[in-house]
Amino acid sequence: MVRTSVHSIAHLIFIVLIILLIVSCFTFYNYANIKVLLFSGWLCLGFGVVLFFVSHIYLHKKGGVQKERNFCDTTTLVSSGIYAVVRHPIYLGCMFFVIGLVLIAQNYLSLVISIPALILLYLGMLEEEQRNIKKFGNDYKRYMQSVPRMNFLVGIVRFLRK
Repeated sequence: MVRTSVHSIAHLIFIVLIILLIVSCFTFYNYANIKVLLFSGWLCLGFGVVLFFVSHIYLHKKGGVQKERNFCDTTTLVSSGIYAVVRHPIYLGCMFFVIGLVLIAQNYLSLVISIPALILLYLGMLEEEQRNIKKFGNDYKRYMQSVPRMNFLVGIVRFLRK
């Protein structure tokens, strides 16, 4: 009960931070007028959105989620597709989204807002790993050893070696 309320509060804080970050991005769009950062920001933002939605759809299809249930309510450990490259592609997609907004806005306020948002995402990943260990046991522990948490480059190299 306490764990759920803490999770809910953290989720609410994250949503508020994302809204503030989006408002900041619109308000200070390309504030420093650095084209490379603007271009990089749009690439990060686009990659993050695509990664988030592709991962979400894949998890829903392959995770044994029952109809009318949340996509996180998987009954099957998903270790193929994007989940064979990184363990937390949804969180990683959110991180790229946040970083993209900061690079697009190019101001200190966006940077300050992004730090707690990124910390909450990282803590969410750690919490999810603990839930998955409880849910899937040794299978998830083996999965953790073979697939990196969020290092996309290492994950691609390991995936290609298999």
